[in-house]
Amino acid sequence: MVDSITYGLSSAKNEKILTLSNINLDFSIIRFVPPPEYNGLGLALSPRRNKEAEDGSTHAVAWKLALLLCYDLPDVPNLIEAYGKRASEIAENPAVNPRGTP
Repeated sequence: MVDSITYGLSSAKNEKILTLSNINLDFSIIRFVPPPEYNGLGLALSPRRNKEAEDGSTHAVAWKLALLLCYDLPDVPNLIEAYGKRASEIAENPAVNPRGTP
């Protein structure tokens, strides 16, 4: 009878360990305000593309990669600013990005 009690306690411990190892945190729901250089790009996107950029699968993957690599990536504020300005400039240019019709 003692053997069956010991076996029952050991299996309960194993179940707890397995349960604790299955914790899955989803950091892709974190929101932040983009730098002001990207405002023109955001205004040029259609509502559907804007929603996809903020809530879509690409957004989730980008956040997960950023969290994995955040300590290995150098701080590049000038690059982020220059890219945002140029991307907004291109998106606002009607010759490159013409307005669609409903």
